[in-house]
Amino acid sequence: MRIATGLAWLAALGLTATAAEPAKRASEAGLPLSCGDPVGWDATEADLIATFGKDNVVFGDLGGPEGEEMPGTRVNGGDAARRLEVVWEDEAARARPSMIRVYSGWDEATGQEVLPVWVAPGGLKAGQTLAEVEALNGKPFKLSGFGWDYGGMGMGWEGGALETAQPRCDVQVFFNPRADFAESVSGDITLTSDNPELRASDPVVMMFTITYRRDQE
Repeated sequence: MRIATGLAWLAALGLTATAAEPAKRASEAGLPLSCGDPVGWDATEADLIATFGKDNVVFGDLGGPEGEEMPGTRVNGGDAARRLEVVWEDEAARARPSMIRVYSGWDEATGQEVLPVWVAPGGLKAGQTLAEVEALNGKPFKLSGFGWDYGGMGMGWEGGALETAQPRCDVQVFFNPRADFAESVSGDITLTSDNPELRASDPVVMMFTITYRRDQE
């Protein structure tokens, strides 16, 4: 399954292209998230229920790009700061995670974006800027141009630290521009994170995914 982001993703997940108010992160300290904890390599939906509580675990359509259905399990769906979603390798049994997805949410009462407390391997978090993610990676990385269904998608860490932040996992990042972007950084093209025109659009991480390398089994 192709995992991607862009304007279609924003609509599918109930997000907008820009934030009306500055984002706020929950006061809770960051919670580590990996393909080992708290969603283990051989986890099942029953394990998630045991960890997070039955009322906080719901199976259904998580929503994908271009209206695509993506069945999976949503955890803490009523709490944007602690929400995460799991797509299963064995969908029928709801077992053996394939991918975890984490993305920003909204506080309707305040009109503010709520940033998740989850922290991906390597220190990656929603709300980080291009420069901050590049610093974590230790070098520039690649991402797609903005303004189309798969815009703002990380296209490779180029051998940086985030490429091997955790064995058996791949971390992918998805950016949302907070300002107008130039035509030169839009469309189905591949850019580097140190591109000045790209940075001028003030992109921040709006979503990340952790994919389990099942081909290593």
